[in-house]
Amino acid sequence: MSGLPSVAAVGLEPAWAHQDPVAIIVLFLATIVIGAKVGGDIASRLRQPTVLGELIIDIVVGNLTPAG
Repeated sequence: MSGLPSVAAVGLEPAWAHQDPVAIIVLFLATIVIGAKVGGDIASRLRQPTVLGELIIDIVVGNLTPAG
């Protein structure tokens, strides 16, 4: 107990707390789509099927949780 008031006690909230939840989901989905395109490009440069790179990136990014 440091004697300092906690953030909850003061009533301060993070800046993103009042944003539209739909915007967070759209941003997350856009991140997945852009990541899949980049993964597909990397796979094709490595002479692998494009869909392999897309799937790998989709699995990695899709398992992350959105910030909202």
